Amino acid sequence: MQKFIVFLSVIIIVAMLALQHFSPIYELPTIDDYSENIDVENDDMVSISKILDDIYFNISTIGIKDATEESLADDFYIDSSDYLSVWGKYTDGNYGIDDLIIMRPLSGKENKTIEALTNIKLARINHFRNYDIYNAYNIAVNGEIFQLGDYYILMMMNDPQAARQILEKSILVG
Repeated sequence: MQKFIVFLSVIIIVAMLALQHFSPIYELPTIDDYSENIDVENDDMVSISKILDDIYFNISTIGIKDATEESLADDFYIDSSDYLSVWGKYTDGNYGIDDLIIMRPLSGKENKTIEALTNIKLARINHFRNYDIYNAYNIAVNGEIFQLGDYYILMMMNDPQAARQILEKSILVG
């Protein structure tokens, strides 16, 4: 009897698949779906987002949030009129620091962009001066502002060498 039930179940399943012609409900994407033309700024956003994912993949610091024009204005009073775009991540400061902020300045506003990144660094130093958790104060003091290609970068991380290698490989080669 059990063999008959199993046999009948197999026949029903095969019949159902045959009636559906094995067509999926949702079609799988093709290579053409990914080869659409994307404007340069969106292409930069996608590639830098991928770089940030690679850098933050093994970081376990809690409270990481995305650096956006709005969040930088709210948290650090940074004016968005001096830079073209911003990417990055930074912590809320409750569980240490792993901040990486990337800015692309407007032409002629490079000094204003460096000043904005310096102000963020100083704000982080002041925040951790009296609340030094997980060596965050020293990481903020030793934070680095540098240029790679068209981008200015503020890096205050537990493992800055690994992050910098990913950035240099991705931004300068890509």
